Amino acid sequence: MHGHIGFENHSHGCTFWFELPVDPEPATVGPARPATAAVPAPPTRRSVLYIEDSRDLIDLMDAIFQHLPGLTLITARDAETGLRLAQTHRPDVVLMDINLPGMNGIVARGELLKNPDTADIPVIAVTGAAMPSDFEKADEAGFF
Repeated sequence: MHGHIGFENHSHGCTFWFELPVDPEPATVGPARPATAAVPAPPTRRSVLYIEDSRDLIDLMDAIFQHLPGLTLITARDAETGLRLAQTHRPDVVLMDINLPGMNGIVARGELLKNPDTADIPVIAVTGAAMPSDFEKADEAGFF
């Protein structure tokens, strides 16, 4: 519907929002448009990189993204692979687990920030680590 959806993270929780455009010319009953009428361009495709070691959670996210037209899901099961995919695909956003095998999500976030090609990509922590100290570490690492 050519709208936007997003959220803002606050210390006391998150605010979720969406915007839908209003058609300035509502549909009316009348003659069909001529065959030469311009066809609107398809919306720009967006991509999300999901870095998660749990196959079950990747399958769940795959199922969710199948219902989100215009979004492409790219997945990685470890941070090292995720860093390479971020460099190659330049996703619009990264969803990253914190407790990954090998390099953890905090260290991986730092690596993304160090690289000028990936430093501006928003990274959202998606994790079961929900203690206050975990939130502080994620904030310090630059997660959204």
